[in-house]
Amino acid sequence: MRVVLSTWGRFQIVQLARQMQRFGWLIGVFSTFSRYQLRNEGIPREKLLTNPWLHTPLVLKWRLGLYHHRLDGAWMELTERRQLAFISKRIPECDIFVALSGSGLTGGRITQQRGGKWICDRASSHMVYVEDLLADEFSRYGMTFQRTDPWFVEKDLIEYQEADHIVVPSESARQSFIAKGIDQSKVTRISFGSDLGTFRRTADPDPDAFTVCYCGQVNFRKGIPYLLDAFRRVKHPKKRLVIVGAIKPEIKKFLSTAHLENVEFLGLLPRAQLPDVYSRANVFAIASLEEGMAMVQTEAMACGVPVIATFNAGASDVIEEGVSGYVVPIRAPQVMAERLQRLADDPVLCRQMGENARRGVELLGGWDSYGNAYRELCLKLAPAAAKSPKG
Repeated sequence: MRVVLSTWGRFQIVQLARQMQRFGWLIGVFSTFSRYQLRNEGIPREKLLTNPWLHTPLVLKWRLGLYHHRLDGAWMELTERRQLAFISKRIPECDIFVALSGSGLTGGRITQQRGGKWICDRASSHMVYVEDLLADEFSRYGMTFQRTDPWFVEKDLIEYQEADHIVVPSESARQSFIAKGIDQSKVTRISFGSDLGTFRRTADPDPDAFTVCYCGQVNFRKGIPYLLDAFRRVKHPKKRLVIVGAIKPEIKKFLSTAHLENVEFLGLLPRAQLPDVYSRANVFAIASLEEGMAMVQTEAMACGVPVIATFNAGASDVIEEGVSGYVVPIRAPQVMAERLQRLADDPVLCRQMGENARRGVELLGGWDSYGNAYRELCLKLAPAAAKSPKG
């Protein structure tokens, strides 16, 4: 079996690359990051097919907080067109081509023409579902959502139709594709793994306080207004909400008038500091309106912290309801507040659920389980390749 991967930057594809390397199947990985940026990802240097000249400067600009919708859209379109051309000229012969959505059109078509199979790996929900949901959310705050350029949307939709198979990380994402007319037999859920070595309990919460933690971007997509509303409703003499992540420009006006008593924004933190931040929390909460699967959920659970999260964050795939945490609907701060209050009022239950969370993540397995599930899908799509001398 010969497998080639394609991604923008990193994303979960680098984890998949390690797994394919473990099986001895990895031929190459296309990325818009440089070999230097991917030097610690465990991928052999000779298998990295990189084209960083446009994407890397754009990412750096964003990290500096410099955004311009029209300029960034044109820049990204040029980046994508150049990357697709780069792949079309260099893609090696393979049995399976796995491409993060948006990065697979030319490589996927070439692979199919050669008799191979193309998997579109979509890390979140169906693009049109996402766009419509966020447009509605922005309108609730009197704002206009800047929709993705039609060229990008059309390219993704073509990929959904032409790819031999689509992989998503959660049941919520799978249902979004079915709702948009994609045959359910074409969509497979393979949940992300977790780093059980890096994420583990390293400290204990303040016994007199009730600390809620959130980690991720601070924006409307992540449901920050609903998280703040839920936290505001909780009654505890020493409650605290710790928010880790970059504050996006779109939400700054909302935050300027929001109720932020006992809320602490820590900004971006190095990954190495996250286990300690998680471990000092009583509960991890995420009110996302949409994402394929929030990996921060399993990171917090691995640190022995119960999680309260929305179905749209992929919570039902990792949380055992009432055992390791709670799954709540989107836009339901009162429901999230009730679950938070239950744990604030019962520290013994909270600790027990945290212990259950760690055990639950261990049972889910790390990234090897993710890789094994992908291996089974590849064998199903290209059984002849597995039986050949090359497989």
